[in-house]
Amino acid sequence: MTRWLSVVGISAEGVASLGDEARALVENAEVLVGGDRHLAMFPDHPGERLGWASPLSETVEAIAARRGRPVCVLATGDP
Repeated sequence: MTRWLSVVGISAEGVASLGDEARALVENAEVLVGGDRHLAMFPDHPGERLGWASPLSETVEAIAARRGRPVCVLATGDP
């Protein structure tokens, strides 16, 4: 089974804190998921963007609907 969902933690240093593997996960994602602040860190990313919805379950359902496509969830710190 191919991994389709990744979670990348971003520290207080922002994008500069990402290692090569984390950067590759973001760059190769067809879908980026995160809050406005995190999504703004990747203004040139060509993929689809999903912001966190309320209730959160709506975003979880949206992520699940994209199963099989490379999805990267952006999070604060070390998830």
